[in-house]
Amino acid sequence: MSAPHSSDRPRLTVALIVRDAEPLLPETLDSAWQIADQVIVCDTGSTDGSREIARRYGVTLIERSWNNSFAEARNAAWEAATGDWILWLDAGERIARDEAQSLRSFIDSQANHHHAYMLVVVVPSAPNNISGEQVARIRLVPNRKDIRFVGRVRETLKPSLTQSGLVVDGLPWRILRTEHDNDPQIKWKKAVRDLHLLDKATAEVGQTPELLVALGEAMTVVGDPAGAAACFRKALQTSDRGCSAQREAYYGLLTALDGDANARQQQMAVCLEAIERFPLDSQLLCAMGGYLQAEGRIELAARAYQTAFEHGQIDPEIWHVPDIGEIAATCLSLAQQLLNNDEGARRALEQAIARNPSAMRLRRHLIDLHVKHDRRKEALAEFDLLPAEIPHREALRSAIRGACLASRQNWAPALAYLQTAYRAGCRDVLCLRWLTITLLATNDNTTAIEVLNAWQAIEPRSGELQQFLAAVQDALPTPDGDRRLRLDAAVIAGQNVAPAPNLASPPTINIYGPARV
Repeated sequence: MSAPHSSDRPRLTVALIVRDAEPLLPETLDSAWQIADQVIVCDTGSTDGSREIARRYGVTLIERSWNNSFAEARNAAWEAATGDWILWLDAGERIARDEAQSLRSFIDSQANHHHAYMLVVVVPSAPNNISGEQVARIRLVPNRKDIRFVGRVRETLKPSLTQSGLVVDGLPWRILRTEHDNDPQIKWKKAVRDLHLLDKATAEVGQTPELLVALGEAMTVVGDPAGAAACFRKALQTSDRGCSAQREAYYGLLTALDGDANARQQQMAVCLEAIERFPLDSQLLCAMGGYLQAEGRIELAARAYQTAFEHGQIDPEIWHVPDIGEIAATCLSLAQQLLNNDEGARRALEQAIARNPSAMRLRRHLIDLHVKHDRRKEALAEFDLLPAEIPHREALRSAIRGACLASRQNWAPALAYLQTAYRAGCRDVLCLRWLTITLLATNDNTTAIEVLNAWQAIEPRSGELQQFLAAVQDALPTPDGDRRLRLDAAVIAGQNVAPAPNLASPPTINIYGPARV
C-alpha cells in the first residue's frame, strides 16, 4: 500500500495513536497511504474493530496499554518509525489528494533536516456557527532520536526541538478534520478525559499557565463556566505578558462569560484589557465590536470592525477563525448600514473582495446591498461570479430580480419572480427574506408563515427570522378580531432600514477552539 518511491528519495512514516476509532480510521489510513512509505498505528486499548482495520490496511501495528500520557503513546509510535521523516495524524484526519501529493513532493525535494514543519489543522463549521476553526501544529519532523514529545495532555515537541536547535517553519498544506470534532457528546468525553490527565499533570509540575488554560477549556465543555473562568483568570495572573497562554486565557475567559446573561459589561472590560495586551488581535477586535453593537454603540463597533479588517492579526498556533478578515469586513459593512452609511458599507465589501476575490460570503453580502438599493445590474453581475454549482442557480437569479422589485415596493411583479424561485426549490435566505417581506406587504400572512417555517428549518437561530416570526404572530387574529401588523413591510423594504443578514444582532465570533487533541 505504500506510495511508489525510488531508492534515493526520503522515506516518510505516517504515525498515529488510536483508541476506539473504528468509524474514523479507514479514511485516515487511505489518506496516509497516498504518500507514506510506512504507516504506524499505536493502539492504546481499543475495544472496537480499530486493530482489525489497521491490520487490514497493512500498517505497523503497536499495541500499548494506556498510561495516561499522550506523549508516552506518541513516543512509542516514534520508536517503530523507519522513515527519514515522520508525519503525525490523528484518527479522523486526512489530507486532500492534491495537497498530499504537493506535500510529498516537498518532502522529496525541499525538506530540510534542520527544520520541523507546521501544517494547518482545520475543523469544519458546526451547525449554525459562522465559521469553522483552524490552528497551525508541528506535524512533520525529521526522524531523530533527540526529538520526543512531552506532556500528558496537550503534548508538545517544542522543548526537544529547541534543545536540538531545529528551526520551525510553516507549510501551506492542510490537515482536514471531520464533523466528528463538533459532536457535543464526543467533546464532553474528551473534556472528562482531559480533566483526569490534567489532575495528574498538575500534581507533577504544578499549575502552569498552559495547564490552567487547558483546565479552563475542559471545564467550559463539561458545563462549569464559573470554574473555567477562575482557571482562565489565574492563568492570566501567572502568564508572561504577551505570551500565547495569556492570549488563550483571554479567549477562554470571554467564552466562559458567555453563559452569564448579566456579564456583558464584564466581557467588555475583559476584552478591553485583552486588546491592551494584543491591540491588533482580529478575534478580540471583532468580539469587542459585537459587544458594542449589542449595546447600541454602533459607531464604536464599526471602528473595532474596521481596525480588525484593515490591521487585524492572528496567532496561527492558537485555534482561530480562518476567515476572520472576511467576517470583520462583513460586520463593518453591516454596522455601516446601521449608521445609514450604505456607501461606506459598499466600499468595505468591495475592498475586501479585491483582497480575496474567491470570498463568496463577501460577494453575497454585496449582492444583498445592491438588492436593497434596486441595483439589479450590479447585483446580477456579482451573482454571475458565484460558483456554478450553487443550488437552484437560475431560481436564485429570479429571486434577485424579484427582490430588487420588492426593494422599491413594486409588489405584484416582485411576488411573481419570488414565488417562481421558491416553487423551483430556491431556499436561499435572500429569496426567503424578500418573499416574506412581499407576502406581508400584500397581507398574505398565511403563506408568509409557511415561508418562515422553511427559513426556520435552515437558520433556526437567525435573529432576523425571529423578528419576522414575531411580526407575523402580531398579525394573527386577536380576541376582538383585530389583525394589526406591527411590522410594516413597506417600511422594512425602504432603503434606510432594509433587512440585511444579522443587522439586528451581531454574529457571535467563537474565539474558543473546539478540538483540543
